[in-house]
Amino acid sequence: MRIKDVMSSEVATSAENETIAGAAKKMADMNVGSLVVVEAEIVYGLITDRDIATGCVGEGHDPRVCVVSQHMSSPVYTVRPDTDVLEAAQMMTVRRVKRLPVVDGVRMVGLVSMSDLAKAMEQPMHNLRASIGMDAPKRAR
Repeated sequence: MRIKDVMSSEVATSAENETIAGAAKKMADMNVGSLVVVEAEIVYGLITDRDIATGCVGEGHDPRVCVVSQHMSSPVYTVRPDTDVLEAAQMMTVRRVKRLPVVDGVRMVGLVSMSDLAKAMEQPMHNLRASIGMDAPKRAR
C-alpha cells in the first residue's frame, strides 16, 4: 500500500508570517492539530498545537505578535506519494513525528498522519488474524 492511497489531500496550511493567534484560531475552526507552513505549494515548516502551547504561550510570548515562522518546526521530513506505508511508519517512529507532508517534487500534494497509517492497517491486520484463526470464536467445552 502506498501513501497516496491513505493520505489526506485536503491540508490545513499557514503562511510563515501568520500570527500564532491566527494559526491557533484556524486550527480550532478546522478541528486540526497542525498546519503545514507553505508558500506557493512549497513546504517550509509545520506548526502544531504543541508548538503553540509550549513554544509561544509557554515561553510567555504574545500570540498576537509572534508569527508562525518563530515557532514552526523546520526543515520538515516529507514523503513522496509512492512511498510504502510501512516505510513512512518507520520514518515517523524513528524521527518521532506524527505527521508527514506528502510532496511530488517540491509541491505539496497531501499530508499523512500516524492515525491515517493505523486506519489503513486495520483491514490487512483483520485479514491476517482471520487467516490464522485468531478471530474465530472460541467453542465452549
